[in-house]
Amino acid sequence: MSWSRILVDDGGSIILNASIAATKGFHIDTPILESLQQGDALTAMKERFTKAVPLGRMGDSDEIAKVVSFLASDESSYVSGIELFVDGGVAQI
Repeated sequence: MSWSRILVDDGGSIILNASIAATKGFHIDTPILESLQQGDALTAMKERFTKAVPLGRMGDSDEIAKVVSFLASDESSYVSGIELFVDGGVAQI
């Protein structure tokens, strides 16, 4: 996932997200994967995805939620116009 934060004058923020799936071909480990494969085929697909991630594992939805929470919080008040990849390093290879 790629995240961008744009600050709004009144202190709010707009957070845009996009998937790297269009260029790299897989997603965070979510239930949508079960619509693509099931059983042993699903396990094998996840293993292939995991091998492509430099951190050696698939991310989960909680990790994405933490990024959104950070970008929407005051803790990121000096962050503006960034592109933040939350993909275990996949976009960098």
